[in-house]
Amino acid sequence: MGLENSSPFTGLSFYPNPTTGNFSIDLGETKHKLNLILTNSLGQVLFSKNYASTNFINLGINAPSGIYFLQLESDEESKTIRILKN
Repeated sequence: MGLENSSPFTGLSFYPNPTTGNFSIDLGETKHKLNLILTNSLGQVLFSKNYASTNFINLGINAPSGIYFLQLESDEESKTIRILKN
């Protein structure tokens, strides 16, 4: 009994990291019903967006320098990316 997808979002590319504010996410394939949640190091939600269908996302962090977390959730998988903003 193994996991079908032991590494979530296998084709994902996130850049640049560290960032000065703007960044891109290449999902590697089209994801349906994708939810994004950006939080700061205190767990406060700064941004949240739902996508019906997408494979590429451009976003920006309009907040002070620090560490942020971007959670990606689809019906099949989830992943959290640690972001360093200079």
